[in-house]
Amino acid sequence: MRFLLDSCISGFAVRELRAAGYDVVWAAEGPEDPGDDVILEQAAKERRILVTADKDFGDLVFVFRKPHPTIVRLVEIPARMQERFYCV
Repeated sequence: MRFLLDSCISGFAVRELRAAGYDVVWAAEGPEDPGDDVILEQAAKERRILVTADKDFGDLVFVFRKPHPTIVRLVEIPARMQERFYCV
């Protein structure tokens, strides 16, 4: 499986998924946050599952009809607890 994790997702989750052998790109590894449009476009182009806690992707997909990959939205998970949710 190929994942693109949004910058709002814990680095712990990134490390655990990579350690388990998954192909993971993390938006936070770049020099700056590329923004939701770019993240969504990259995930679709590279056929990656987008994992986010950001609800703005729903607007991009359903209101603006942007092409999209599979999106997994982690709902109501405080940042301090995200480390517990490394199994996506």
